[in-house]
Amino acid sequence: MAGFEYSFTRDTKLAAALVSMGIEFHTQAFQYIEKEDGSRYCQWQFKTRSEDGRFSTKSLMDAWHEDGWHDKNSEHPFAYCIAALRNREFLLDILKDQNPTLVIKHDDKTWYVPKNGDVHQQLKKAMA
Repeated sequence: MAGFEYSFTRDTKLAAALVSMGIEFHTQAFQYIEKEDGSRYCQWQFKTRSEDGRFSTKSLMDAWHEDGWHDKNSEHPFAYCIAALRNREFLLDILKDQNPTLVIKHDDKTWYVPKNGDVHQQLKKAMA
């Protein structure tokens, strides 16, 4: 949100993107806020322009929330920040659904096999 002498957000990914663009933290980088119901959140606080004056914090925040902005402005440095963070989330989602590969060493042999797969089960029996 903007409108004060600083801009703020609860979105840590957006905060990371703003820092990447040279947006400096306000005098206090964040407030860790606890509500009356006991829930907590972090509010990141930023100056209104990048250190070099090239980027408005509010404009970058608006771009972050605008669907397709990074596609329409693909050469803008902030589009690269958005793409990198979205790609990170995509890669993490892929990892969540993957069955790990086990490294099994026995004697002078090493096998890389899917955990709980047929080969893993056969190796467990053979080495028991």
